[in-house]
Amino acid sequence: NEGFDASITVKHNIGKDWVLSARGNVTYAVNKIIEKDEIPQAYPWLAQTGTSIGTNKIYVAEGLFTNQDFIITEKSDGSYNYKLKDGIATYAADVKPGDIKYKDLNHDGVIDSNDQAPIGYNPVPEMTFSLAAGLNWKGIDFSILLQGAARSSIYLQQDIAWDNFWGNYYEEHIGRWTPETAATATYPRFTKAATAAHPNYYKSDYWLKDSKYLRLKNIQLGYTIPRKLLKKFGVRSLRVYANAYNLFTWDNVKKVDPESSNNSNGQFYPQQKVINFGINLNF
Repeated sequence: NEGFDASITVKHNIGKDWVLSARGNVTYAVNKIIEKDEIPQAYPWLAQTGTSIGTNKIYVAEGLFTNQDFIITEKSDGSYNYKLKDGIATYAADVKPGDIKYKDLNHDGVIDSNDQAPIGYNPVPEMTFSLAAGLNWKGIDFSILLQGAARSSIYLQQDIAWDNFWGNYYEEHIGRWTPETAATATYPRFTKAATAAHPNYYKSDYWLKDSKYLRLKNIQLGYTIPRKLLKKFGVRSLRVYANAYNLFTWDNVKKVDPESSNNSNGQFYPQQKVINFGINLNF
């Protein structure tokens, strides 16, 4: 493991009424397996030595199959047989037009576990960062906290990604492959049941998401009423405020929190967006 950690803090008075403060942090850390007692592998990409701990070892998606990839013959019942043409890697299970096509890494004409390679980043972010800033002016105080992470990947599966798993559907499924949308499809064809045994749902970079994000973790605005206005009421101090937690998150994952664990199926209690209003009163 190696990396660095850095922070910078600034506090500045602007005139006699303004006070500005800010603190930024960044951490960068990477790891690499230098040596591991593992059996010799047939291909270098199958070895864990030389990779980062926890990196996803998956298939490489190369788009969707088209009719031109198959020899298609009609059966007596009106259905069709689909046989992949010579020169196209075969699968352990049947595939059809609209299914995901995977890269034959070892060029042996078969898609199997020998074609899985370390893709993307470690599920644990290599970089994390935050910025806390505040501004005070004549009893008004404002503060904000931003946090984020980068250089990490999350693998989505089952109900949170696949069609026809538990019956949930997402906007991306509108672009599914059909014979009419074959030229423009952005999602594979629907199946009767989405299971890990079907080639469309093999563990591949098609379901791997870049989980970098930036989150507005906290924002607060308050006002402390001048003490001279409170004396006659026997009040020492009075402050009113409003704050919010997890108000906005900017990320690429969208369907689940980008801080979710790897191999996420969405079945966990999500981050809560909380808005508060309050009064601090001292006698």
